[in-house]
Formats: sequence, structure tokens, C-alpha cells
Amino acid sequence: MTEDKLAELNGVEETINLSIIGDYRAGKGKIIPVDLEEYGLTDSFLILSANHKIYDNREEIELSLKRYNEKTI
Repeated sequence: MTEDKLAELNGVEETINLSIIGDYRAGKGKIIPVDLEEYGLTDSFLILSANHKIYDNREEIELSLKRYNEKTI
């Protein structure tokens, strides 16, 4: 069990930041699908943080995401 925890802590953590057109439901702790094949990102991601901004009646969100798997949470 200790070796499993060490392997987890020593692993590479993959996080990304994205700016997207907003959705008020996007918030910290939610899991969302990301499909950006050109960047090799086609998976589920956990929202680590979401900063919502409104410009001219359009919502934009700056997201910090971490690739999600069963061990993420």
C-alpha cells in the first residue's frame, strides 16, 4: 500500500488551463469532457478552478483542469 501511494505521489500530474465560452454550471469539482484531438486531449477532466467573466453579454470561463481518473478524487 505504501508503494502504491509513493507511485501516485511521484507520478506526473497533468493540468491544463483553458478559456472557453461560459456555462454557469461549470465550477470547481465538476467533471467535464474535453475533446481537443489536435492537442491530444480527449478525456474527462476535473475542474480545479473556474473564473467566470461577462463581456458584452457573453460569459467566458478560465478553467484549470486535471485529467480525471478514479484515483483523482
